[in-house]
Amino acid sequence: MRRILVAVVLLVLLGAAAGAVIYKMLPAQMAKYGGMAFNFYRSFDAPKGTLATEANPEHRDGSTAKAARSTGTPQAPAAGADWPSYNRTVTSDRYSPLAQITTGNVGQMKVLCTYDTGVNTVFETGLIKVDGALIGTTEFDIFSLDPATCAENWRTHEDIPPSILGVNRGAAYWDGMLFRGTQDGQVLAYDFKTGKRLWQTTIADPSIGETVPAPRTAWCTSAKPAATTRA
Repeated sequence: MRRILVAVVLLVLLGAAAGAVIYKMLPAQMAKYGGMAFNFYRSFDAPKGTLATEANPEHRDGSTAKAARSTGTPQAPAAGADWPSYNRTVTSDRYSPLAQITTGNVGQMKVLCTYDTGVNTVFETGLIKVDGALIGTTEFDIFSLDPATCAENWRTHEDIPPSILGVNRGAAYWDGMLFRGTQDGQVLAYDFKTGKRLWQTTIADPSIGETVPAPRTAWCTSAKPAATTRA
């Protein structure tokens, strides 16, 4: 019996050592698949959820989206220079009208500056640019940079519980505010100029494996209400 116990302990130690070595060599891959397995385990006995479908009463065969594209409302880029959300516009055009970079001069591009987040993890944030500032996120931080020098305008850290996946995919801008999700199920809003947190709300339950890492999209439903965020 003692030999069996010793053998089991040795196998556990060898497994832990092998796992540590593999994680050291492939940290992103190990975090990804380990996180998927862990969240599957946590959500295995979760109660069956419900599905709610939102309908836009003004939507008629894509006319709302077409109107938004033609009128520029409610998308916010100034003269085409800004990229205020993951897909640039709320209609997800992903198109920039800027023409300074062409197929003829793209080969002349060079690195102007580099910003180190100081975090050893995967970096999946979709950077946005608004009013001369470049905005990015990590799992715990949101920051504003001068894109010409990579100097920090500000950086705000959140003391939230860590997640095994350790990623955040970006923020969105609307009406002087920035919005991001967190790994513990929150959506947070910040002042664009200072990085001060303005409000937070919880939309997911991390105890059953739910997180909010997706890039935000922000839009207004009328002339001057509070912004609403959505993945």
